[in-house]
Amino acid sequence: MNDEDRVEAAPQPQAQRLTLRRMRMALFWQLCSAVVLSGCGLYLFSDGSKIGGTAYCLGAVIPAALLLTIWKQYRLVKSGAIVTVQSQ
Repeated sequence: MNDEDRVEAAPQPQAQRLTLRRMRMALFWQLCSAVVLSGCGLYLFSDGSKIGGTAYCLGAVIPAALLLTIWKQYRLVKSGAIVTVQSQ
C-alpha cells in the first residue's frame, strides 16, 4: 500500500456557540478599549504630542470597528439565533 492510501483525516475543530453572557462581555471590553484608547489619544493631543495622539486615536478605530461586528452578533444571539465561531 502506498502512503497516500493510508492518509488519516485530521480531526475537524469544533465550533463554539456564542452565549449571551459572552457577547455582553465582548461588547463591554471592546467599548472600554475604544474609549480608553481614544481618551489617551485626546490627552496626548492636548499635551502636545501629535504623533502619539494620532497613533492612539487610530488605534481606537480597530476596537470601534469590531464593536459594530460584535453588536450585530449580540443582536442575533439575543433574538435566539444560534451563532457559532470556529475555535483555533
